[in-house]
Amino acid sequence: MVSESEEISKEQKITIALLLFMIALITFYPLLPVGFTTDDDTKGALRATMTFHDKLGYMIAAAKSTGRISFIVNFPLADLPYAVDNFAYYKTIALGSVILNILLFGYTIRRIFNSTALALIAVLFFFCFLHVSWQYNLVTSYPFAFHLGLSMLFLSSLLLDSYTRTTNKRYQIISALLLIIPLIIYETFLLYFLFLALLVLFRTMSTGHVLKEIPAVLLRQLRPHIIVVFFYLMCYFSFKYYYADIAAAAAGMTDGYRIAQFSIRNAVRVIYQLSISSFPTYLFWHHGDVLRSYTDTFGGSPYAVLTIIKNARVEWIVKAVLCAYLASFVFRLHKNFTIAKFLAMISVSLLLIFLPVLPLSATLKYQDWVTKYGGLEYTVTYFALFGTVLLFSSITLYGMQRCSKGKWAERTYLAFVLVLIAGVSFVTDYANAH
Repeated sequence: MVSESEEISKEQKITIALLLFMIALITFYPLLPVGFTTDDDTKGALRATMTFHDKLGYMIAAAKSTGRISFIVNFPLADLPYAVDNFAYYKTIALGSVILNILLFGYTIRRIFNSTALALIAVLFFFCFLHVSWQYNLVTSYPFAFHLGLSMLFLSSLLLDSYTRTTNKRYQIISALLLIIPLIIYETFLLYFLFLALLVLFRTMSTGHVLKEIPAVLLRQLRPHIIVVFFYLMCYFSFKYYYADIAAAAAGMTDGYRIAQFSIRNAVRVIYQLSISSFPTYLFWHHGDVLRSYTDTFGGSPYAVLTIIKNARVEWIVKAVLCAYLASFVFRLHKNFTIAKFLAMISVSLLLIFLPVLPLSATLKYQDWVTKYGGLEYTVTYFALFGTVLLFSSITLYGMQRCSKGKWAERTYLAFVLVLIAGVSFVTDYANAH
């Protein structure tokens, strides 16, 4: 049977690259004039004007008051986009870090599941699903630092995958060292150790190890990563314990880092809300007040088909057509997803959706954010989007494979999915513009 790489000629690869470039350009071009969207972004720009001595004192004070030693290290990373007083430099860092996330995500999916089709559809869906919002969206706020952490996680997973294939110790060690960077940027990234463990588990099971051997193999292949996590936790909790009194005095400012009273109901609401908001068109249907009050649309409800058509822009239509056209090509690629592989794809996608939102669900600040103040999303929703993209990509491609056994079933399914892709792309651009 022909492999995917053999099915794609050099000319087709160039066409795919051009189509993705055009889709990315239409997606990101409207974001070029966007400046600071949060108070924290403004503070970051102001910190850039501080002397080194004042900035160091600020970082140490912030670390002590929150009990987060990582602030001493990740503040300089967070301030990097503001290091040069130039808007072009700022946007290059801000949008470039998002694009790097997308590229590394696609390549990681290609390596892990050995599927060009899945990687291409995942990247395409990312551009179709990507929404911007005023609610702490990482596409328009907090540039670079969070994205750097995610990029390092993808690189760490790629190197770990290389180690499991080649047993080259160098890949294993570098993978563990790269894990340090996301850990010192954001505590939530600690849970992505489970993502790395799941990848090793899949690789171990695929090599024919018996069940009783798997724990020992996992421990051996993840030993450097476990050591990194252990020292990180030791430093983190030691610092938090040592400065507990200072952190307690500043408790009113640090509810985001304090565990709330145990409430399964509130925790589940946070997990659900911050995850579901990464789903396609979610904010279109749940930002009704914004669409009605703060738009330049003309006439009628923002959800009326006639209103949407009257306010359509040429670039949205072009992007929708390009997305559908590219998807139609990708669907023709050879796909050989077994049930086991499909379940693995679903498992990884669900893990990527829920891992980043779990820590926030236990804190007082974010329980109030969702249950009292009606928050729809937060920074971690951007991380969950990668899992959402993989989930829909897996289901769509597996459905296409199942329908390929019947000529009319395949055509009907393909037409339905292409219309859906174009529609989601169009509606997302409509909501993003307003």
